[in-house]
Amino acid sequence: MTKSIGIPELAGVATYAQAARIGYSVEENVRRLLRIHWTERRLMQTMWAHLPSTPVWEVKCALALDQWYCAEHCDWLRRRVKEMRHPTPPLDQPPNSELDAFLEEVLRAQNPPELVAGIYGVAFPALREAYFNHIQHSNPLVDHPTRRFMRFALLEVAEAIEWGEKALAALTRDETVAAAVWEWR
Repeated sequence: MTKSIGIPELAGVATYAQAARIGYSVEENVRRLLRIHWTERRLMQTMWAHLPSTPVWEVKCALALDQWYCAEHCDWLRRRVKEMRHPTPPLDQPPNSELDAFLEEVLRAQNPPELVAGIYGVAFPALREAYFNHIQHSNPLVDHPTRRFMRFALLEVAEAIEWGEKALAALTRDETVAAAVWEWR
C-alpha cells in the first residue's frame, strides 16, 4: 500500500516489493506452459476417448465435465504461449518422452477404477502442483495474465481431485480391485 495515500499499489495485483521479485524468464515460462498444455491436452483426449465406453454413469459425467475444463485450459494456455512467443512453438508435440509415456499409460486404463486412479489420483494432482508452483514462482506483475488464468484452472483441478478421491474410494471397495489400482498408482 502506498503509505502516503493508503491506496493499494499496482491495482492490487502486487506490492512494489513483490513486483520487483525475479520470476521465470520468458523461455522458462513458455517451457513450463508447454508441458502443462500437453498434459491438459492428453488428459482431455483420454477422457473423451473413454467417455462412450465408460459404464458407470457418475464417472461418465465427471469425464464429460473435466474434459471440457481441460479443453478450456488448453485454449487459455495456447493463447498465452502465442502471446509470449513468435513464432509459436509446436503445441502438438510432447515436451518430453517420459511425460508422454505416463499419459499413454493413463489412456490405456482398462476399467473405471484404473482410469479414475490415473486421471484423478495421479495426473490431476501433478497438474495442481504445476499450477501452484507456477503461481508461487512467477512474477505477480509481469506474468499476471498467466497467474490469473491459472488461479481459475487451479480451482477446477482441485474440484476434480476432490471428486476423484470420493469416486476412487467407492470404486475400490472390493479388495481385489483396490489392490490392482493401488499397485498401478
